[in-house]
Amino acid sequence: MPVADRDPVMRGVDAASRAAMLVDAYGLGPADRAKIVGVTRNAAERSWHVMRHRALTQGGGWKRMWDEGIGDKILRRQAWLAENAAVLHAAIT
Repeated sequence: MPVADRDPVMRGVDAASRAAMLVDAYGLGPADRAKIVGVTRNAAERSWHVMRHRALTQGGGWKRMWDEGIGDKILRRQAWLAENAAVLHAAIT
């Protein structure tokens, strides 16, 4: 996700290196590694719709998060993933 949206302790972390560390730790093989970036992008796309739907239909904390800008944060994450997809893919495959 964009550096500005990360928890302060994670702002200096190289996302591609961290992604590589995670797939190594999980022992993912080449076929699974090749899918990770696409699956992550899909999850980010889906999360915007899920969060919006829950804010509109369930209210409560979902609405509060939506009103506080989580939808915009998700859109920034989607854009960051799109812009960094090739770098992330190269780091984990």
